[in-house]
Amino acid sequence: MRSIAIMLFLATFAMMMNSEIRAQALDQELLEAAEKGNLKTVTDLLQSGASPNAKRQNEGSSALILACGKGHKEVAKALIEKGADVNAASQNGWTALMGAASSGHLDIVKLLVERGADVNAKHAYGHTALKLAKGKNHKQIAEFLVKSGAVR
Repeated sequence: MRSIAIMLFLATFAMMMNSEIRAQALDQELLEAAEKGNLKTVTDLLQSGASPNAKRQNEGSSALILACGKGHKEVAKALIEKGADVNAASQNGWTALMGAASSGHLDIVKLLVERGADVNAKHAYGHTALKLAKGKNHKQIAEFLVKSGAVR
């Protein structure tokens, strides 16, 4: 009887490990597809069970942060629609809004703010999306952020 219980435990444990490994693989593929702007792959992976809040293990950038920093608006929309946290931050506090503002993607900045992004979030060095936009001379983004409540 004890050996049957041990065998059941081991079988259950193996299934759980396989499930965890599969989930990690899906999340890794999602991160790569989001950064490259591959909308079809992103939507397929999300439907297959990848987490919309997947993060890089080494520094914590989410799929949304990667997509927004590269200007992939449709990928960002797909991630948000599946539940991606618009305020998720990397290990140093970098957010999707900071990435979009710093890279000059006004349309994505507007999308993120409409979906509740914190316009006054600060990363580890104390910079906000507004400060990053100003530093890169993205005047329209800076003006939009100020109108949206960003503190100067």
